[in-house]
Amino acid sequence: MVTSSSRSTLVSSPPIDGGGGSSGKAPLSERDQRRFDKARNKLLDKLRNISAKCVDFLKKANLSVTDIIAAVQAQQPFNGKKSSISRSAAGVIDINDPYYDGYRTMHPGSEAVGRGLPVSHAFRRGTVNAETGIAPGGRVGATLADRSSVYFRPGGLFSSGGLQPRTILHESLHSLTGLGDTLLAQKLNLPEGSGSADISRALIQNGCL
Repeated sequence: MVTSSSRSTLVSSPPIDGGGGSSGKAPLSERDQRRFDKARNKLLDKLRNISAKCVDFLKKANLSVTDIIAAVQAQQPFNGKKSSISRSAAGVIDINDPYYDGYRTMHPGSEAVGRGLPVSHAFRRGTVNAETGIAPGGRVGATLADRSSVYFRPGGLFSSGGLQPRTILHESLHSLTGLGDTLLAQKLNLPEGSGSADISRALIQNGCL
């Protein structure tokens, strides 16, 4: 176990401009903000008392728990279902994905349309839990802060949507590394062809959650 102080420091998100202003980044509702803060603090408690198995798993990928904690604390959560900012401007498209160039070459029209769609599109039509803006404006952010805008599926009356410890941890790895699912799975030494679900599964299987 990684030692920690007996008293955990609670972390809450700084205020976000109501409505997202002209940025198109929609803030979480008050209820979802509470859900996020609770889930993040639960995750931070876990990370401060992480298992040796998880530490070893992360070490093999040249990742440290200290850096992951910093990435979790840096996250700026937004409501993915209500955010009107384009996917390109938000940076949720993994421009370095090894398959992306091929798709852009073979389907230039579809790729251009996809870049212009609002972030909300994926949340309204699918089962996406969260997306991280690692490449705002089409260029991978130079700093952790640049890569820490995370768009979450909002909760419902009784459900927390994507505002859960496992999702926050998964997205923090994207912010920390600047990598999308394909390259992050490779960094974590997962089998070829692994993706988002495989990353989350590996984190659970290796005692990180």
